[in-house]
This record gives sequence, structure tokens and C-alpha cells, in this order.
Amino acid sequence: MPGKAYALTEFTATSPLSKGWEVLKENFVKVAGVLFIGFLVMSVPQEIIMNIVKGGNDQAPNWLSFIVMLVFFVWNSFVTIGIMNFLLKLVRGQEVKFDELFKYSDRLVPYLIGMLRLMLMLIPGLFLFVLPGIYVAIRFAYVPFLIADGKAEGSEAFKMSTEMTKDSMLTILLFGLVSFVAIMLGFIALVIPGLLAVASAYVGGVLVYEYQLKQVGTPVKK
Repeated sequence: MPGKAYALTEFTATSPLSKGWEVLKENFVKVAGVLFIGFLVMSVPQEIIMNIVKGGNDQAPNWLSFIVMLVFFVWNSFVTIGIMNFLLKLVRGQEVKFDELFKYSDRLVPYLIGMLRLMLMLIPGLFLFVLPGIYVAIRFAYVPFLIADGKAEGSEAFKMSTEMTKDSMLTILLFGLVSFVAIMLGFIALVIPGLLAVASAYVGGVLVYEYQLKQVGTPVKK
């Protein structure tokens, strides 16, 4: 059944984290459940397969490790698309089910192409000049969301992300820093607060995407 919709009324460095915490508290089973299931289906099979290919050795052959990593990059991307859509539907007040994780195979190839293109842009900036890398990361922060959400793909996703971030790059950076500090403090205190901070920040990121999407006048998918 449809539920309560959530939205940011303003985008500041701290508002997504506090709103994300509100969503988490009111939908703990759904949010914690989808993140936990996502973690399990991504990490457990990879660990099992890697142990098999090692065959009792400390390290598998490089070429075999690369193939396994590539396969699980594709698989993890597929699951990530599902997690994004689950949380987007949740904050939009739409009905959500846990099979949402495995429903978006049609968006996998555009997502992989977009992520490859984004990584090729990020890596030189981060290794050679840190600030250009950070700029690219913020400017195109919504490319994965836009593709996973079915709003855009290819160059259009990059153009839309540029439009969505042009007036809020500093706020996005500050939100990232605030989230990082909250997560670190949570893990320093205890593991559970750290995990709650991670979940709140993840949901907060979804809320920021939704907020920015509405600011540029893009209709929300029904």
C-alpha cells in the first residue's frame, strides 16, 4: 500500500541527515531491511566465490581475480539500482516491496556505461589534481540516480546532473562532509550508531536527489 511521502523543505548541510534519520525511524524495517539484504546479496556471494577460486591458496591468479571482480561489479551495480529505486519509491510515498532489488535489469547496461564514463572522468582528477576530481564528483553526483531512476541516460544524464548541481555544489560538499563526520563519530562510539548514521546519510542522499530533481522542474515518475 502507498505510504507517507517525505521531502526536504530546504537543502542545507545538515537537513538531509536529520530528515534521513526521520525516514529511518519511521520506516526502520523497510530501510534497514533493504540495506541489509542488499549488503548480503552483494558481499556474501562474492566472498564465497573468491574463496572457491583461491582453492586454498592465499591469492587467486590475477586474471581470475579480475574476472570475479568484474562479474561482481556488474552484479553489485544491478542490486544498487534496486536499492536506489526502493528508497526513491519509499520517500515518494509509493508502495515498496523487497523484490524491488531485482526488477531493473533494463537499466543495468546504461548504468554500467554511465559509471564507466564517470570513473574515467574521476580517476585522472583525483590522482593528478584532487580539486578537479572533487569538482567532477559533485557536478555529476546525480548521474547514477538519474539512470537508476529511469529519468535519463548517456550524455543526457550528465547534462541533467550539471543542471541539478549548478547552484548547490558547496552545499552538496558540506552535506558529504557532515555525513562523513557523523558516520565516523558513530563508529567511534559504537558499531550500531555508525550503521544508523550510514543509513541516515544514504536516505539523506536520496532525499537530496529528489529535492534537486524538483528544483529543475523534472516531474517525478509515477
